[in-house]
This record gives sequence, C-alpha cells and structure tokens, in this order.
Amino acid sequence: MINYNCVLKECPPEFPYRTDYGSCYETKQEAEKNFYYDHGESEEDKYLKGEYSMAPLAIDGKCPPERPLLYSKRCFSCQSIDELSISEEECQKCPNRVYRVYPRWGVAHCEIPCPPDKPLQRWDGACFSCDEPDVILLKTHCNLEDDCEFCPNRTILYDIGGNVPSVPNCPPDKPLMDNRGFCFPCDTPVAVGVRWNTSLCKRFCPNERHLFLEDCVLNK
Repeated sequence: MINYNCVLKECPPEFPYRTDYGSCYETKQEAEKNFYYDHGESEEDKYLKGEYSMAPLAIDGKCPPERPLLYSKRCFSCQSIDELSISEEECQKCPNRVYRVYPRWGVAHCEIPCPPDKPLQRWDGACFSCDEPDVILLKTHCNLEDDCEFCPNRTILYDIGGNVPSVPNCPPDKPLMDNRGFCFPCDTPVAVGVRWNTSLCKRFCPNERHLFLEDCVLNK
C-alpha cells in the first residue's frame, strides 16, 4: 500500500521547519525528530557502547573472576551491556543477569534486564520509563516476540524486522495511530493504513471503525 500525505505547500512563518513527511514545526530540532532512526548522542544521554572489541582473550579457555563470562574466546564482566550467546550455566555466574530464550527469533541471550520502573530497553541497552516523552527504538526481540507490550500509554509500531519504535500514544481527540506514527480522529473519512499493526484499529476505535485488509476504515 502507498501512503499519501496531504500537506501545506509552504510552512507558515511561525512553524518554518518541515519534516520528511511534510509536517511543520517551530524549531529545527523538532522537525529533525524521526522515530525511524536516532540522531546521535546528547550530553545527557550517551549511547551505551558494547565492549566486545575491548574484551580480553581468555587464557587457556579460562576467565579471571572480575570477568567471569566466557564468550567467543573473550572474557566479559557481569556489567557488560552485550547480549551474550552463552549457556544458562555460564550466565548464572552473574546474579545481575538473566538467561532468556526467544523461540520465534531462535536465539537465547544472557543479558542485564531493565528495572521495573524503567522497563523500556532501547536497542543499545539503555532503560527508560513508560512516561519517556521521546521515541525509543526497541531491541529486536520486541518486534519478533511481541513481548514488550507493558506500557499502556505507548504504542509499538511493528515492522517486518529490526529495531521498531515505541512511541507515546496519540492524543484523545486523535487516538488512532497509523503504521507511520501519524494520529487520526476515529471519524476521519480516509482509510488509515495499519500494516503490520492491525490491532491498532480495534484498540483505539473499536466502535467507529473496522479492519479491511491492511486499512482501518469507517463502519458503514
């Protein structure tokens, strides 16, 4: 399905900055926000870095106590943010880590879980609360396993693969979100594309609309 956007020919003077999808914003920073990619590091929130390239090699297949986890002939600490494909027994050397199996993905990881007050885990391992105002690109398993639906005030926009975005819900007067993150009122006359996210139709407009193929359309 091809989506078309109806936009202003020119942004008004008070909102001069246009996004890739045609919306107009007051500042350049707002216009550059796009939940399909991140725009680099900020002073307040540096992206976490994996340590694989810096992890020391094991000696005779053994790791020191301060780096007890053996993975791919290298030694990792219990605090490593890397998701390590090791055995459950090896993972249990670190009480702060958990061993998780992802059956649809076909992998198992030894990883550090997020705390209950910050359950959203970004692709790089950083944890956020459900009230985080920004878009969070989630880890791959969230897209494949459907196991990250624990924030009722947010919407995950699933896709065919990759690190999908978790975004704050649309406002009450425009509750219906399409598969690109745009918000619509339940009585909008246009068909709203919800590809890969067909549950959004029933979730936000159960009485006014229904699903037709990959579109959320008005009831007749």
